[in-house]
Amino acid sequence: MDKLKEYGLTFFLVIILIICLIYYYTRDEKVTKELKNVKLLPTIVTKLEDNTIYCPTFQLVWNDLKKEAGGNVSFIDDENNQMARELNLETFTENDISSDYYYKNYGLMTPSLKKEISDGVWKKFKQQSSILNEFNFQEDSKDYLFYAMLYREFTFIEPFDIINNDTFGITSNSNSKLDKNLEVLFYQDDSYAVFIKTKTGDEVILYKGNRMDSFLDTYKMIDLETKEAFQENDTLTIPNLDFKIKYEYKDLENKKMIFKDNNYTLDKALQTIEFKLDNTGGKVKSEAGISNKYTSVEPGRHFNFSDDFILFVKESNQELPYLALNIKDIDSFR
Repeated sequence: MDKLKEYGLTFFLVIILIICLIYYYTRDEKVTKELKNVKLLPTIVTKLEDNTIYCPTFQLVWNDLKKEAGGNVSFIDDENNQMARELNLETFTENDISSDYYYKNYGLMTPSLKKEISDGVWKKFKQQSSILNEFNFQEDSKDYLFYAMLYREFTFIEPFDIINNDTFGITSNSNSKLDKNLEVLFYQDDSYAVFIKTKTGDEVILYKGNRMDSFLDTYKMIDLETKEAFQENDTLTIPNLDFKIKYEYKDLENKKMIFKDNNYTLDKALQTIEFKLDNTGGKVKSEAGISNKYTSVEPGRHFNFSDDFILFVKESNQELPYLALNIKDIDSFR
């Protein structure tokens, strides 16, 4: 009986310990939300829509695809594809971003390429890919994969005050030292913008007002040169954000193209974005992948008139031929 009591007490203590561990590791932790009703835009010049996101990883892999294709990417069965035309403009290139921010690679879609990419992103960012398993890697593959990852963490000069579970910023009761986190770009009634500095050299710009046709046009409209100090009675409210999204560019998939003088199909066009923003700073992780699937050429038809055939010659505006040859043995005519 004493042993039963001892076992029972031990079991009870183990259960309590498990409950405590679960509470410890999940307290105040919010699950990253997987967005369903948000759209990714492939380029910074794509027409702006409500609830959209842009990150240049997909443009970077397209640039490599274009380079390997020897020029603008075009589809045999969809020559006027609007998305392809915008991507071919290369409105964002490697020159627009530090190499510290991204990793990219491409080649035949073999297991060795998969390992090379996995090792590369881990060595550079201590990150694992969440999209490589979406692609079919095989030995002796004739298919191609173009891949990129962008990863960046930034930290504000001073942590902002937590306003509530959903927002952070600066209130009328905040310490004045938080004012050095940001500068005001402009403030006009219901249109305004602020510039937030970070310890990592990144800059966060928040803008509220009329949107232009694209992210690029809207960004160019904001004057980043004229700045003024955040004043004593000013307040700032910013939402906490923690989300991830996986998006396929269906308008580009299953399109036939000539690639390296062979028939290929752009099989999969995939991009992911993970973003987190809180009172201390933020984190961005984005991956993109384009796979080109080799399409075997259908056997051509062979029209062999070297022997055993009939030949007609006719006047173009007449119905009947003025010459007819029935050749069973070509040697008889030579």
